[in-house]
Amino acid sequence: MRPIFTSIIRRLLWRQHFWRKVDFPELAELYAVRMLRSVALNLIGVFVAVFLFQTGYSVLFILGFFALYYVVRALLCLPAAYLVAFMGPKHGTLFSNLMFIPSFIALYLVPDLGLPMLITYGVLQSFANCLFNISYNVDFSKVKHVEHMGKEIGFMQIMDRFGTALSPLFGGLIALMFGPQVTIIVAIALFAVAAVPLFFTPEPVATHRQVRFRGFPWRDFSRPLMSHIGIGTDVVASTVIWPLFLVIVVFTTGTNEVYAQIGGIASVTILASLLIAKAYGVLIDKKRGRELLLYSVIANSTLHLSRFVITTPLTALAFNVVNEVTTTGYYMPYMKGLYDTADRDEDFRITFVTLCEVMASIGGGLILAIAALLVYIAGETVGLQMQYVAAALLGLLIAAHDFPIYRRS
Repeated sequence: MRPIFTSIIRRLLWRQHFWRKVDFPELAELYAVRMLRSVALNLIGVFVAVFLFQTGYSVLFILGFFALYYVVRALLCLPAAYLVAFMGPKHGTLFSNLMFIPSFIALYLVPDLGLPMLITYGVLQSFANCLFNISYNVDFSKVKHVEHMGKEIGFMQIMDRFGTALSPLFGGLIALMFGPQVTIIVAIALFAVAAVPLFFTPEPVATHRQVRFRGFPWRDFSRPLMSHIGIGTDVVASTVIWPLFLVIVVFTTGTNEVYAQIGGIASVTILASLLIAKAYGVLIDKKRGRELLLYSVIANSTLHLSRFVITTPLTALAFNVVNEVTTTGYYMPYMKGLYDTADRDEDFRITFVTLCEVMASIGGGLILAIAALLVYIAGETVGLQMQYVAAALLGLLIAAHDFPIYRRS
């Protein structure tokens, strides 16, 4: 019997996927897994840097720790890729979900046991995240429908953001009422639930495959890979550094109230992408993805440059909403280009997806190192503000993707 989550999503979205004759069960499973994982991860994920700050670690230490985290994550991408090739992306996703559980247990123990638990959390999280991203992108690349890729990426974005929309608010409220460690416990339970749908369907991709580097078309893929540095930079600037910025510049109470405040802003913001994702998907399928990607990247970088003026909760909320719209605007057409490129040679699909994850990790580590240096030189407030100039410039690399699907004939 198929899991209830997958069955519900099939009922809700089947009419929206009328073009599909095969493989919709696998796609519905991906939708379900993405949504459940988003709920579990964002219940606490958006608060990790804040949690470490409240525990007593300095901003400089936190930035340095996460910079090293992304270095480790880049190094662990290759063993993760071999694991996905051997066991298949569905089992890779299952294994990654299960790995999140001990990683969050280690995070729970950080206030009591200190640095050893923090290192354990970092290593397990980095491997679990790159394992999930490689598995998910390989899996979706395989089961998507080519002619309606934009719509399916749109629905995937909706499932992801729907799962993310309320979890930061609930996580913040739980942290406010019972403490952040209780939020971690709830997230652990949800990760266990998120693994359930993966037990009931077969692998959509052949197992015991090889990760091939010999013959890899480096020249053709160099610009798409380089653009992923911009992706990693933008993601980290918006998810790791931004909560620290809010704590230092906007919310300065120093109490658990900050979790509810940041969670509320995150949840309200994400609703914006829910409203726009389907429309973007239709636009992409109407061959307007190239323009959408370019203009959204420019708008997103402009927003980063404007973060200097953010000093109140209201301005933070307004910027978050607009940033969510611009991020969704570049992310969806970008992923269409990535999947199209990955499909051009199935022998190198896992290799290409893995290298994209490596470059994104490098981008994340780079902006964190820049932020740490600026905080060391100019202090916390000015340093965090200045790093968004670097984030804006590095984020422009996304527009240098040169995906074949968007080349003008």
